[in-house]
Amino acid sequence: MDRRIAPPNNPELKTALERLTERHESLDGPLFHSKQKAMMFAASLGYFRKGSGAGRLRDTGSAIRFEIFQSEVDDSYVLALAIAKTDDLKVLDDTREEEVVNCFEEYAYAGLLEINQKCFESGRDPLEALVDLAQDACMPVHEEIAGIDPDVLRNLIGE
Repeated sequence: MDRRIAPPNNPELKTALERLTERHESLDGPLFHSKQKAMMFAASLGYFRKGSGAGRLRDTGSAIRFEIFQSEVDDSYVLALAIAKTDDLKVLDDTREEEVVNCFEEYAYAGLLEINQKCFESGRDPLEALVDLAQDACMPVHEEIAGIDPDVLRNLIGE
């Protein structure tokens, strides 16, 4: 199978993806150097926010070859998202490649929705909005992990 990861076919999100890869006035270049990198950030955000792109449409004409993700060493993250979503290591089987791609696209879609809202619809500077989104994702999460003493966990993460 010639795996390809497609950006959403939503006109607003396609425009947002284009804007993320265009030269930004306060930088010496774009916010992201490629659509692939922008989609990686969007998928990470979508996963963090527990978003889903259910019902999304794929822009197969703009699909990115999976080899691009592999050469950028991002394929491991794409696979990890599929494992996290399905809670099934068997998702790595070659017969389930489409499921892996769909999972990534759904999270990227959800992330692009938020990026579009916070960066472009809000009127804020897109760079500042992206930094805020990244900082929100770095906030410590104080969830308990079954079988681990919370005090030991806090010690491990340096709190």
